[in-house]
Formats: sequence, structure tokens, C-alpha cells
Amino acid sequence: MTLADYNGFTGKEREDSENIIEEAIRNGELKPLEETKCVFCGQDKGIRVYHTENYLPEKIVENSQPMCFKCHARVHGVKITNPPKFREYLEEIREIPLPPTYNKNYWTPERDKILDDYHGFSADIRDFSKGIVEKAVEDGELKPLNETKCNICGQDKGLRVYNVSDYSSIESIIKSAKPLCWTCNEYVERHEEKNPEIFEKYVKEAQQKPRKPVYIPNSWTEEDDNHSDE
Repeated sequence: MTLADYNGFTGKEREDSENIIEEAIRNGELKPLEETKCVFCGQDKGIRVYHTENYLPEKIVENSQPMCFKCHARVHGVKITNPPKFREYLEEIREIPLPPTYNKNYWTPERDKILDDYHGFSADIRDFSKGIVEKAVEDGELKPLNETKCNICGQDKGLRVYNVSDYSSIESIIKSAKPLCWTCNEYVERHEEKNPEIFEKYVKEAQQKPRKPVYIPNSWTEEDDNHSDE
């Protein structure tokens, strides 16, 4: 599929830039995409690409910026054709990344790097705790996620996860596991410890108005919501 023209450059020039970017990654001029964060929303999981506004061969590398799949699509979709809409989009994602995008033939969750350290506990322990939480759900010690409400904003639709704050024992993992919607969980992990002022402001806003439900194909769709109240 031929790429569309963009910013005065042809689709063919854009296609040719991909080889230059790949070579720059191999020789260390650009980071591997797995080690990047989206320059707009900060997402460091799922599909990321290098975007450039200047496709002249000698300018491609120095102008390349990593973007998540969704932000990159917005850049090509509305940045030039509808600047006000693009500015509105940037404001919406200013403090929270969008859900990661995966593709079974290109970028699966396994391609992402392991979880970061959190609350003083290692990524390995956090990863191990997932099995403990899953078993607790199976054994009835924790509710199935589609029967929960976000512990911060009260959202009971869309993707929810159990956020654990104490990984010191199996008992503490289960006891400290709190259901959070996807957006609130991102704020907890990204801001609770590092940016408490941002986090406190967010919590006050979220308690007044639940966050929008997030759906991710192959992970959580509207069919996964609990419809027992209908």
C-alpha cells in the first residue's frame, strides 16, 4: 500500500525514509522503538513508530520523533488539515497516554519490555503477582473485574485492572488489590509517587466524574462489561 503525500512530500519519499530510520536504529542514532515513549502522550507500550516532518534524506534522522500508533494517526489525520482539532486532542492526552495498540503480526504485548519497578517492588515481583491476583479471582477472594467499580472514579464499564500496592506477601497482594479503570490505573502508576500534586488534582476531578470507559480489541470489548443491571 502506497503511503499518502504529507507536508509537501510524496508517499514514495515517505516510504524511502523507513529504510533510513531502520539503519539509524541499527547503528545507534535512534533508540529501538521498544525503548521509546510517545512524544505526545507518553505511551511506552504497544505499537510505536518514528515520525518526521522533513523527509529529505539528510534531515530524516534528526527530525524523527517516536509516537504511539494513535497519536501518529492523529498527526497524519488532522494536524495540518484541522489544527484546532489537533490542539484539542493534545490537551486531552496531556497527562495520560492512550491505550496501547497491538497487532498480532507486528507488535504483541510480549514485545513490550517488562513492568517498571513500583512502590519499591521489582518488576519481576509485580509480574509474578498477576498470577496470584488471577487465582484470587478464580477462588472468589476477589471479584471478577467486570463486576467491579473503579476504586477512584466509580467507572463500572470498560477495561479495569487490579492495582496492587503491597507485594510483600501473597496475603498483602490480595488485600491491597484495588480495582481501577484503565485511565485511573495509569494515573496511579505514573503520578501517585512521582507527581503527587498532579495525582491529587486528578483524583478530585475523577471523583466528581467517572472517566470514559476504555475498550481494547482482544483485551476488553463492550461484550466484556457486566450487563446484569440491564
